[in-house]
Amino acid sequence: MKTVVCIIGSTRSGSTMLDLIISSNPKCASLGELTLFEKRQCGFCDSDCHKWEEYKKMVRLPYYYDAAFNVFKKPILVDSSKKWRGLKERVKLEPEYDYKVIHLVRNGLDRLRFRKKFWGKIEPYVIHGWTRTHNKCEKMRKKHNGVLVRYEDLGKINIIKNLCGYIGIDYEPSMRDFWQHEHHGILGSKTAYSLVRAFHGLSENTDSFVLEHGFDLKPRTGHKFLDKKDLQIFERHGGLKLNKELGY
Repeated sequence: MKTVVCIIGSTRSGSTMLDLIISSNPKCASLGELTLFEKRQCGFCDSDCHKWEEYKKMVRLPYYYDAAFNVFKKPILVDSSKKWRGLKERVKLEPEYDYKVIHLVRNGLDRLRFRKKFWGKIEPYVIHGWTRTHNKCEKMRKKHNGVLVRYEDLGKINIIKNLCGYIGIDYEPSMRDFWQHEHHGILGSKTAYSLVRAFHGLSENTDSFVLEHGFDLKPRTGHKFLDKKDLQIFERHGGLKLNKELGY
């Protein structure tokens, strides 16, 4: 049976990095954020990707995966669209596949850091949305006997080996060096793909992360931009409680 690995979780959870790690196994192919294929481009090729041009000709929506298996010609596809509701719809519409569900979580303070960096302030609804999405994803994960993984643990070999065992593939050391492989997923995180593009000599403007850290699998963490008031809002609206449940 063909397998679809579905990574679900909140935005900014690190799903693109996890997608690229798994897809570095020779039995797997990255789809990236598949449901956005009509709006975004291939993370490796930019706008001119023969695989996605072929996919667009073959796909018959709302059925996503049949065309993808024909184009990528791998027994396992990795979809990092993240949406729990989308997974629910896919399983109902395309039940012929074996779905492996990975719920990827991340420190909620990192979620707030991104929000404040780009929007300048923290609102309670951001925390409510994060906790609500987490609960929905957990319900879906348990329904499919899936696994929960923390973003901060993606650099640990034993964690990657455990994921390989869950998916049913052999762990290969080169999976940690995902940037050495050619991936054609729909673009999610520009930072993760900047490693891939830089390694293959495709980046005109190298991401600051690559310049600072080089080629290394080090999940980014940190809570700068957050002040005491932000932390109080986080605690008051349930963020701290969930963080503790996740081991942060």
